[in-house]
Amino acid sequence: MTLAILIPGAGNSSRLGQAKQLVKYQGEPLLQNRINLCALICQQLYCVLGANSKEISHKVTHPSCRFIFNDNWHKGQAYSIFFGISQLPKSISAVMILLGDQWAVTAKDLQRLKASWQRQPDKIHASSYQNTNGVPVIFPGQFFEQIKQLGEQRQSIKQLLTEHQQLLVTVPMDNAAFDLDLPEQLQQLKQ
Repeated sequence: MTLAILIPGAGNSSRLGQAKQLVKYQGEPLLQNRINLCALICQQLYCVLGANSKEISHKVTHPSCRFIFNDNWHKGQAYSIFFGISQLPKSISAVMILLGDQWAVTAKDLQRLKASWQRQPDKIHASSYQNTNGVPVIFPGQFFEQIKQLGEQRQSIKQLLTEHQQLLVTVPMDNAAFDLDLPEQLQQLKQ
């Protein structure tokens, strides 16, 4: 069983008005912080870049992280996730997806999610917060083709969580509710 972590960070942050990947968080760019966090959990680490990719890849680095460049980033997050998964080595049997702007998720949160997957590797393991299930999430390889179809149709991967309730294991993760899309959320992050 080989787990990879995929961080989609390809968007242009239009609602925020600046590249959220480069917003300072704990003294470093937010995306750098998330990559450093994921490197504690898994050595197979991938990040999808698109808009502002040159600037971001010059300011964000990690020896364990491979950048995947998505020229079609404007097709949305689901497409970036599908594109990233399509670039993974065939040896990868499951992928954990953490959004690049989920700033409050901790290493302990991701370790609990990974441990849940290790106990039942054939199931989907999703974080549970604010009466919903979502990312961070781990999908076994058997779902990669369905993720591809959703990405091509620009539909959310959350659809798989609804369609496959019988294969879904949830892990409570209140920190997953916090992300960075709007200026008021930037103020929350800075506090």
